[in-house]
Amino acid sequence: MRGSRVPTRSRLPFAVLAVALASSALADAAASRVRPMNLEEMTARAGRICRGTCTAVETARDPGSALDVARVTFRVERRVKGSAPESLTVRMLADSGGAALFRPGERVVLFLYDESRSGLTSPVGLGQGKVAIVEDKHGREVAVHGLGGDVLFRGLSPKASAKLGGLAARRWGREGVPRDTLLDMAESLAP
Repeated sequence: MRGSRVPTRSRLPFAVLAVALASSALADAAASRVRPMNLEEMTARAGRICRGTCTAVETARDPGSALDVARVTFRVERRVKGSAPESLTVRMLADSGGAALFRPGERVVLFLYDESRSGLTSPVGLGQGKVAIVEDKHGREVAVHGLGGDVLFRGLSPKASAKLGGLAARRWGREGVPRDTLLDMAESLAP
């Protein structure tokens, strides 16, 4: 079919799809440049460490800054560092994953930065500070880090390794760390 052309109208969805895919690839590339943080670093940088269940996620425009802000509420089950009342609501930029990062009913161990002057926070290390709690194949609750459990124990200082003892040397991998063991380790590293 010499000279046949695809109508402009049908090229538009392809162009939109191409731009969306390119944007997604760039976001993934940017995210992959974030240096993985170990448990010692996450504990030191966190202003608040706790375990809980997400009970609500609401997004609204903040009138003071004109930014979309997510209000994420957790029922706190255990606090390790910083203040965490039984019901904790944190505010974070919706664009940085606040609205997409958490789902009601989801159980997590949180490593949160201190709140900024504007009252905003986020998980330490661009989401590395959100550790999901799931049941393993034996029905035990484990904390599963998005980059794998071994990342939490790479590059620990000699002092941190000594505090954690043999727990840091164990290969945790993708199967996760027993949820209370992770919290006990963070507590032993907390200043």
